[in-house]
Amino acid sequence: MISRARVATPARTNTLKSAELLKKKVYNNWKVTTMNKMMNEPQPLNIIAYTDGTHKSVDAVRSAMRLARAAKAELDIIHVADAPIDPSNLPQPGIPVPRAEWGSLHSCLRHLAIDVISWLAAESFTQTPEAVICKHEGPDLYRLNLDTGKPVRLWLSYDEPNIALEKLVKKYNADLVVIRGEETGILKRILGKSVAEVAALKLPASILVVRSPVYPDTPFVVASDGSESSRRAFGILRKLMPAIRKPIDIILKEGIDGSAIEDWLKESGKKGETLRLDEIGAGLSPLRQLLFSMQPGHVLVVGASMRSYLLRFLQGSVPLSLVRRAPFSVLVSKEIPGLEEDY
Repeated sequence: MISRARVATPARTNTLKSAELLKKKVYNNWKVTTMNKMMNEPQPLNIIAYTDGTHKSVDAVRSAMRLARAAKAELDIIHVADAPIDPSNLPQPGIPVPRAEWGSLHSCLRHLAIDVISWLAAESFTQTPEAVICKHEGPDLYRLNLDTGKPVRLWLSYDEPNIALEKLVKKYNADLVVIRGEETGILKRILGKSVAEVAALKLPASILVVRSPVYPDTPFVVASDGSESSRRAFGILRKLMPAIRKPIDIILKEGIDGSAIEDWLKESGKKGETLRLDEIGAGLSPLRQLLFSMQPGHVLVVGASMRSYLLRFLQGSVPLSLVRRAPFSVLVSKEIPGLEEDY
């Protein structure tokens, strides 16, 4: 009986190779076209800024305002009170409070009405309204309506900070939460996790921890080690791209092919320099290499760890350690890129 199995011949092998090359070329063309389309299409963006009512929150809140204005994003600003507020100390819901009376508001509302609104005006995000309206939006949550026609909402909550943030993130499906970086000393780390650390661990949104003012022309640097976790760095970066004016540098782990990342940034007109971790500090851990490579005033973009919450809580991770220890601003992205095969 004659076997019908095909025998590999040089001609058939060459045909198969040509077919594979053609398939790869078609796929690469599709990928580049799709990436360009995604880059050029406007990406909706919702930003939340957290303020604790102190002067230390100024840089974080105003950085969120600048990015939101440059990216044409919606902006929510939330202030969390230290203790529940007696409703009798709040203005009547739905009744406008004229600007002349803002100084008599409860200290928490006064911070929003006077400080935050003045920051919004200083950043040209919105004009100062003639009056504000306080609305009860649910348990432990109040909203200060500005009625300026701009995409900004001001909130007052007396929940725990991260509970209040989580509720707001889910309410508006927020992409990015901007929080000030807290003290990085040993005593602070012993006393417990900061709001930024807990947010980086638990919130579903990406986190920007601000340690110096962030502007559209602030240098951004993206780090990638080729892992699934590092791919997340490009999700939120794509949405922030309209707000970033300077070229974006890349830091790659040794042995990682960065051509896809470089092509992506080149197509967006944001390609900067490419550095290798082994060129920065041989023998150092990846965390120390990143800390050593960055300059104050820059923003490092990293993908969130995909390990379990328990492991991250007990053992930490490079992104979490950066949130805790870095002297520069850190953007921890939790958004998975749109293309499965990206980066």
